[in-house]
Amino acid sequence: MAVATYPETQMTEAEVYEFAKQENYKTVEKISEKGLAVIYLLQKDE
Repeated sequence: MAVATYPETQMTEAEVYEFAKQENYKTVEKISEKGLAVIYLLQKDE
């Protein structure tokens, strides 16, 4: 699953990590930071 954050969503890096923890994602990796968008890759163990 990819999560993109923008200033309008006001989702901080800490909130992305908290969301991942609540949804039982095992890893969170920042895969792109272009302009105002930051994209994180969230992965669960398959």
